[in-house]
Amino acid sequence: MTTEESKAETSGKFRWTRERERSFFFYATIVMFILYGLMKWFGEA
Repeated sequence: MTTEESKAETSGKFRWTRERERSFFFYATIVMFILYGLMKWFGEA
């Protein structure tokens, strides 16, 4: 594998990881809001 190929491979992998990281953060935020809401709801009940 040449240096150019490995560089392209790494940047592609990095971009894919960034995409996944963003969607993971998005879902984690939603889950946190749901958990927070449930805790408040059970606290009130």
